[in-house]
Amino acid sequence: EFFVNSSNFVRMGLVPADEPESEPLAFKYFTKQEAMQEVQRVGFNSDWHEHSDVLKKWSLEHLLLIRDPNRIYGQNYAWPHTPKAFQMLKQRIDELKQKVVDDYYAQMKGGRAGEGEEEAEGAEAVDEDAHIVVKDEPIAPQPWQSDTAEETAREVALLHLPGEEGVDGGKVSRRRYKVVISRKRQHFGAQMRFNDSAENIHSCRPQKDPNYALHRKELHLGIQAVPTYCQQNTQTPWFRPVNSSSQYNSDDFLNQDLYSEKELERLNEFLSRVAWGVEEALQQNETFDIYQDEFANLGDDDLGVGARSSASIREVRNFHDLTYSKSKLLASIDWLPGSTTIVAVSCIENMTFDEQAELSGKGNTAVVLVWSFHDFIIPQAVLVSLSDVSVIRFNPQTPNLLIGGCNSGQLVMWRIDSSLIGGAGGQNVSRQNTIEDDRSGGIPHVHQLIASSIDESHKKTVTGIQWVPEGIEFEKRGRMSYKKESVGLKYVISIAGDGQLLIWDLNQALQNYSEPDFVWRPIFHVQLQRQDSGTEMGCCDLLLPHCDPADFSCYFISATEEGELIYGDWGAKGEEDRKPEYVKKLLKASKSFRPTVALERSPFFPSVMLTVTDWAFYLWREGTSHPIFTSQSSPSHFATGVWSTSRPGVLYLGRMDGILEIWDFCDQSHKPSLTHTVTSVAITSLAFQKTSKKPDALAQLAVGDENGNLHILALPKNLTKQAGNEMRTMSDFFAREDSRVEYCQAKLTDLRQMAEELEKKKQMDGELMEITEIRDDEDKLLERAEAEYRALEKQFKEALGLSDEPPNGGTQ
Repeated sequence: EFFVNSSNFVRMGLVPADEPESEPLAFKYFTKQEAMQEVQRVGFNSDWHEHSDVLKKWSLEHLLLIRDPNRIYGQNYAWPHTPKAFQMLKQRIDELKQKVVDDYYAQMKGGRAGEGEEEAEGAEAVDEDAHIVVKDEPIAPQPWQSDTAEETAREVALLHLPGEEGVDGGKVSRRRYKVVISRKRQHFGAQMRFNDSAENIHSCRPQKDPNYALHRKELHLGIQAVPTYCQQNTQTPWFRPVNSSSQYNSDDFLNQDLYSEKELERLNEFLSRVAWGVEEALQQNETFDIYQDEFANLGDDDLGVGARSSASIREVRNFHDLTYSKSKLLASIDWLPGSTTIVAVSCIENMTFDEQAELSGKGNTAVVLVWSFHDFIIPQAVLVSLSDVSVIRFNPQTPNLLIGGCNSGQLVMWRIDSSLIGGAGGQNVSRQNTIEDDRSGGIPHVHQLIASSIDESHKKTVTGIQWVPEGIEFEKRGRMSYKKESVGLKYVISIAGDGQLLIWDLNQALQNYSEPDFVWRPIFHVQLQRQDSGTEMGCCDLLLPHCDPADFSCYFISATEEGELIYGDWGAKGEEDRKPEYVKKLLKASKSFRPTVALERSPFFPSVMLTVTDWAFYLWREGTSHPIFTSQSSPSHFATGVWSTSRPGVLYLGRMDGILEIWDFCDQSHKPSLTHTVTSVAITSLAFQKTSKKPDALAQLAVGDENGNLHILALPKNLTKQAGNEMRTMSDFFAREDSRVEYCQAKLTDLRQMAEELEKKKQMDGELMEITEIRDDEDKLLERAEAEYRALEKQFKEALGLSDEPPNGGTQ
């Protein structure tokens, strides 16, 4: 099989350049040198590119492409890629060409036999070596010649015209009607092209009538809302009051004897005995922290599941810049891979939709700040972009490369110098002096290395970016292959609110970014659409398969702007008359008509996913059509959410009122186990620090708010250290929830079947009642007809003078 793109027909000579809309040639010969030069000149845009390995091994000089309009071999052209097949098809084509030439000569000789000897001799003198070109052209319009036109005209002239009744009652022949049928002159002689069409079944979907008028009836009613009343009894214990009095007499106290000498001696002896101990205790109080939490340094065995004795979350750092992040929203946070002290955060304008619409089309400058724990005031670097950056992701293998998705739909890439991030990424430190000079006058600025073409990018804000695993190679039209020898992360996948999934080649951008004519565009794109309406599907985030690179597939998971969950396949293929269906399954159980603010996969249970909407969050198991857990409504809107990277049963949710909710499913699942107030404004982003290998390292959570503050929270041990059997506890919890969902679905199916059966039975009973009523109506009609007949019979007998009784008592 060999696929030729329709845009390459003219370049490959399959259609004439002056007639690009004509039918492609049935076959064409190419030389091996031409094909190899085209691959080197055009690259991926050449249709020979994916067959370059076979071209290098081709032993003959010429190549042959044969058109396959019915796609018997899978594509629009077929290529015999073996010498034996090439020679066989070449011989067949030569035979057919010779047959066409012979038929032409025979027709020329037979057609001019009666036109004279000179013309016959001219026909015989046709050069046998003449090059004959046969074109498939449309037939020119000609006047219609009918063999029966005269006969039809005579029949029409002899037709008998029906007469009309005259004044004297005779028949008067009417005149013939004359009808003129015409059309515009521009419709005459138009070029027409007709092709054979396959048999298709077109479905006509029902359309809503816009002229439908709903009839309403006005009613005069009075409605009053009153509270309901109920009668209840309460009983409380009651004690009988008792009169009592007490009196103090001062004379008794004054009459008592004072301390005796013996008692004073005993007191002096006691003070002398305990003075040393009291002095030692006071000295210890001065040298030891008496307010220290004694339970903070207990072992792991003392930490119970869901224990709260040491649940003290502390804010250890707070980053804020008055120039770049003041009053701005922190949209995305990402920690530098391999580092526990450097974090990047994107700052975007905190504006409403109307304010953004007013500034649409105007240029602005956005920044991504890189903070280091060694400097609380000045950012480590400022990454400059031409549009607000909504998502940022570091390259896990090359940390000095940062990818960002913008509100304009573009992808931007920065290359950060190794001196700014502590030597991460393996780059040399050749710009150390330059950076120090920059710091003497201000903060070092890093401009974007390259940005994608706005015409080839997303049409809406980028909402998700994922790195493709190492070893995956993409070919043309989204095909994938695994190559173990391939090193490094080369591809990235993005998704946006316009429903497009784009695959980008990172190496291509890094190799050609300095060329002025280079345009960074995706190598493959997919448009996700709703199957019922055909409209584009707004997506909020993206998840790729969690598996070995050798088993990586085109399967992906995404969430929509209406709270739904999507199971998709970007490698889907369409049929001849239908487009590919990239959306394989759309789960509407969590549909809330509001955007999904977070979509994450559990780091301990890859088949379990978390989706967060405004009012609730959901836990999903891959393969199920309903969530296995649905939370209660929150007192405030959720803004984001993440799984804990150290405990399987803990997740963190950020709210719009600045409160961080911590859900510990090992403790309780009906409400959050702990709430912590981080700030007084909305929390906009959460990101966990990459797990450190040091046993005494603090687990830190980065929290961004809508005022531009980046909070670094240190988590206590009971939120970071697993209990002895927590993995098994959570596995059993998810298994119980799976069983509950399956039972509820089975019960719901049974109830629906029962409802359908009751509805059918009700309809059958109604039909029987209708049949009985019809029979009763028929009996009444027969009785009425019989009564009418008797009355008519009696009237008839009276008119004839007949008696109702037979004479002489005989029978009538």
